Amino acid sequence: MSEVPDIVLFDMDGTLVPAREQISFDSDIVGVLIDLLQFADVGIVTGADLDSILKQCDVPGLREGILNSNHAFWLLPCNGTQVHLLNPRTKAWEQIESVKIRDKIGTRWLNYLYMEIFKAQNRLTLREADLPFSPPFIQERQGLVNWSLIGQSADRAGRDQFETFDKEALFRDKKVRMLERLQAGGDLHPFLAFKLGGASSIDIYPKGWDKSYALRHFPDQAAWFVGNQCSVGGNDHEIYEVLSEFGRGFETTGPLDTIRIIKEVIKPGVTRCEKITKFDKSS
Repeated sequence: MSEVPDIVLFDMDGTLVPAREQISFDSDIVGVLIDLLQFADVGIVTGADLDSILKQCDVPGLREGILNSNHAFWLLPCNGTQVHLLNPRTKAWEQIESVKIRDKIGTRWLNYLYMEIFKAQNRLTLREADLPFSPPFIQERQGLVNWSLIGQSADRAGRDQFETFDKEALFRDKKVRMLERLQAGGDLHPFLAFKLGGASSIDIYPKGWDKSYALRHFPDQAAWFVGNQCSVGGNDHEIYEVLSEFGRGFETTGPLDTIRIIKEVIKPGVTRCEKITKFDKSS
């Protein structure tokens, strides 16, 4: 048995909750996560920023369970390039570590990226789709840039319309290929990666700053991961690929399936698995 507890990491949208929705106070997922905290550390690693995560999961039942647990509950926004822990004394989330995309690639390269996104978004809004667009479309989240093609302030109905459109047209895939062509031509920073994020966005970040970045924070712990976008091109793929090699990466079809995976596979395994290879924390 490991000298330190295992850590179980979860994606948020489509894994713990439907996209953009909040965990309800009496949700089954809350009880399952609190129970899991009796055996292992737990973390949420997502492309969203801290405020978005807190809107979705900082509910009284889960907060009380975290404060009464002997294990840590980690929030890892922006693909794990930020690290936050709940301080039991102040009962506030405190940032432990953070890196920024602007510091990594520079302001001029970010400006080039924004210019190309603006041009592509204008074409989409004016000519390519008749959808209820709701800006802003770009959000710089310290460790990554999120391009929401329907818009950050779109309501549930608008997001549903875009998801239907995107499934039929594979529109985000086309925009990823567009960004990759621009990069190959020298118009975008050569070390950027472009991935589908959530159900309506594209996440853009320095190569290596995908969700596997979160593993750098837990070099001595056996890590598990559950996410819903684990295929090539999805923003869960890299961390899933690393951990599935050890039998600790799982693709879920939604919150109910996540509960099943926790109960049937992860909980029985967290007390007996061996440590995975340590991860280098260097950039």
